[in-house]
Amino acid sequence: MNPSDASAKRSRSRSRRNRQRPSASSNSIPDVTIGSNPTPDSCGHANPTKLANEGRHTPSRYESLGEVGRGGWGIVEKAVDRQLDREVAVKRFSDADDVTEQERQRFLHEAKVTSQLQHPGIVPVHEMRDQRDAFYVMKLLDGLTFREFIQHHHQQYTTKRQTRFQFGESLEPLLQRFVDVCNAVAYAHQRGIIHRDLKPSNVMISDFGETIVLDWGLAQSVNRNAVQQHSDERPNVCETQAEVSSMIEPDGTIVGTPAYMSPEQAAGDISKIDQASDIYSLGVVLYTVIAGRHPYHGQSVETILEQVRNASYTDLRTIQPRTPSPLVSIVNKAMSASAKDRYRSADQLASDVRRFIAGDPVSVHRESPIQRSIRWSRHHQGMAATIAISVAVLLIASIAFAIVIKQSHRAEQLARIEAQRAHREAILSLAEARDATDTWLVELSGSLQFYPGMATLRSELLERAIDQYDRITKQNLASAPSADFVIDASSGRSLSVSTDNTERIALLERAKASLRLGDLYRLTGKPEQAQQHYRAAESLLQSAPSGNLDSIVTPVSLAANTTSSAIETGSIDYLFHLERIQSLIGQLLISDQSTANLPSQDRITSARLWLWQIIQPHYHAKSNDSLPPLDPFSARVASAFVRLELAMRFAILNNPPSDWQWNEASYQQSLQVARWLTKRRGTVGDRRLSENIQTDHCGRLTQAGQHQLAAESWSVLIDDLKRWLTADPDRIDYMQSLAHALLERGNSLVAIGRHADATADFEASIRLLETAWQLTDDDGFYRVNLATAENNLGQLLANGNPRNPELATRLLRQSLQTYEALLREEVTADRLRRYAQTHHALAMVTLESAQNANVIANESIEHAQKATSAFEILKDYENLTIDDTLNWMRSEVLLAAHHTNQGNMDAAAKHLDSVQRQDCWVADQTLTAPQDQRLGQLRDAVANIQQATVETDAIPQGAIGTIDNIAPTDTESRSSE
Repeated sequence: MNPSDASAKRSRSRSRRNRQRPSASSNSIPDVTIGSNPTPDSCGHANPTKLANEGRHTPSRYESLGEVGRGGWGIVEKAVDRQLDREVAVKRFSDADDVTEQERQRFLHEAKVTSQLQHPGIVPVHEMRDQRDAFYVMKLLDGLTFREFIQHHHQQYTTKRQTRFQFGESLEPLLQRFVDVCNAVAYAHQRGIIHRDLKPSNVMISDFGETIVLDWGLAQSVNRNAVQQHSDERPNVCETQAEVSSMIEPDGTIVGTPAYMSPEQAAGDISKIDQASDIYSLGVVLYTVIAGRHPYHGQSVETILEQVRNASYTDLRTIQPRTPSPLVSIVNKAMSASAKDRYRSADQLASDVRRFIAGDPVSVHRESPIQRSIRWSRHHQGMAATIAISVAVLLIASIAFAIVIKQSHRAEQLARIEAQRAHREAILSLAEARDATDTWLVELSGSLQFYPGMATLRSELLERAIDQYDRITKQNLASAPSADFVIDASSGRSLSVSTDNTERIALLERAKASLRLGDLYRLTGKPEQAQQHYRAAESLLQSAPSGNLDSIVTPVSLAANTTSSAIETGSIDYLFHLERIQSLIGQLLISDQSTANLPSQDRITSARLWLWQIIQPHYHAKSNDSLPPLDPFSARVASAFVRLELAMRFAILNNPPSDWQWNEASYQQSLQVARWLTKRRGTVGDRRLSENIQTDHCGRLTQAGQHQLAAESWSVLIDDLKRWLTADPDRIDYMQSLAHALLERGNSLVAIGRHADATADFEASIRLLETAWQLTDDDGFYRVNLATAENNLGQLLANGNPRNPELATRLLRQSLQTYEALLREEVTADRLRRYAQTHHALAMVTLESAQNANVIANESIEHAQKATSAFEILKDYENLTIDDTLNWMRSEVLLAAHHTNQGNMDAAAKHLDSVQRQDCWVADQTLTAPQDQRLGQLRDAVANIQQATVETDAIPQGAIGTIDNIAPTDTESRSSE
């Protein structure tokens, strides 16, 4: 038998008589729940339809105020609890005589499950009576469903052109609500309860930020062992299982909403439905939040069930191309076909979404280096100023040395001997300054990415470095009279040689300056200029007379024979050849922007062989702890050997020529050399280089699916980073790198089934990131002051001269988002006042958009309602100022005008009564002239509305304009908290 036919036969009937049943035809609505009592979708969402009571027996304690929702055989009424004098929602049968025992048990089951779950995200049940006409009493909610909230959000942003980052930011209000839903579901899971019918229409969003998960009619208790298993994976989890009756359906029964079911639900595998099924449904809800609709929109129930069973759904990027990659990864993880591949808990899903909102990396998405750089530049600031100052000092020193060179050339005209000495010292000083600057630039380019907010300063420093090196390249360094020195490759000291070597060293310095210019232009994103300087450097290096490099002389022998003129000449040749390789590396690194005239495979092979022959004697002696420190030349060669392999790797990833071949053995050799170099010399640049090539290696293994080897390789890097962090505990970049490595190793461990070890890695990664965050980011003062500045400017542009309503609206909305975030952290009177004032200002400025049509915009009404509610709450915190009261009255007048236009005179009268009460208080106060003017305008507006109510039941022409023209007070300057 077809599973869908079997499930259809086993689905419970909604009624034994003339009740409507969701059709199973192709025209069925996919959002209708299968196997559930069709009760109203909320306990407080207003329904404009008023139906007659059908056999109701509401207890005398509760006085019914009218129906607010109705289903097939269930009804929710708004009532007054006479005993406690409060409004509540009463849920009962519409006709108790027309209900089966199974339906009655389902109804009582829902009440008991809901009452057992005491959580801010789950509606509290106050009372239940298990009689023939059973009912239960809940908190009365007022708001809209999450489904309506999502639709409203996407309607608002659909027409806007946004980047992927801007689109992700715009989703924050929806994602915050989704996190609230996950928290409520996670709590229920801890209590051993699964919902089985999670969807946006079963979530209520209140006007004051509450997110409530509703309709627990299909909730099911799960096996206590399963609860214990999930508890073991998460520390400090309550192991108490909710004591509720279990409504267990036989296998083959399909329960839930088709579009939001998990594959096991759609297949009718009741015994396999557990917390993972709810997590799948949460994944579909997150899909809906991002795309604005679920993945099966417009399809029949049969088609949806078939696709869900096969775990087939439309890719999220197909429906919403602007979706950020981390969100796509989160949705795909939650909606995995296999339950074991989904998130282990709703808490983990919520954690990843929260990390996305905060701009942190999520556990299921591997970022590219560029994405990591952008993210770090947004979230970490603080220590880069010290580095910037140091670099500035070095640049000034380089300028000073350049001036020394210029002065040495002038001294040449006064005395030949003095000119020779000055020229020699100037070149030596320039070489030392340039080498120091080179070292700082290498470390700067690798470290400033960890200090966000410094992008502009970093660009400025690089531009200044470009200017300085450009000046060095234009110096005629070899124009002095004969000099008699050369720089030894191993020790860096000057040696007595011929005039030829003086000119060659000067030429070498010009070539190095051109190479640095190429590197700087590459770092600043100017590949054409970089290519130009790399070629200029190579031309200079090729034009110099060169010794015979076929006979390799190691730096060890160079250091032992520094008095030999043949060795001295050979050492200069080595320096020239090393710089030619540096030029080769630079050209490989810009191959993604310019593939013309790339070096040949033979040249790369030759360079690799030459470098290895220099390193080999030192590397083979690596086990001897008594060796002296590595000489500078050999360290530079080792660094070039590793960077050449990385540059080759980079070029191969960017469509290399067909004759290029990858050399895995050399790549593995460079991995070992990089780690060896950090132990023999261990500069910041050496460590960064080792980290880069190890990270690249681990990434290659992961991409190839070799997760066991990847985990082992990440472990090597983690050990290195821990050792470096122990030596330099204040290096936040090491903390961040270690956190990333732990995160990636955790992913590899998950792939090979070592979940406990992966959990430890993830927890360690989180602790490190939190520590780094605390050390670098304390933005409370910044957020408050920025929001205040935006609010003040927005109100000024809305009411001042000149006026710019469009810009004012944008600024006010930005400040409102900040105040809402601050209120979620802590409610204070100052924050609440700013929140109310901002809503009031937005209500007034958005009113202008519909003023010509004499119609009040819905957005203005929404802001006015939130402003009045906020002022009402603020009154409980402290006494309102006169300006606050006038703003409150102004919002109430706007709402009264709106309800009068709608013909809702009772609601209009309620708002006008509020205005009158506030008017009485303001009239007793001492008012300034502007305040007295505003009060008079408000009274005129009230009179217009009252006249419209009596005469025409519609606001006369100009009444709305009267409201809008009420003069505001001058924008007050506000200090931060």
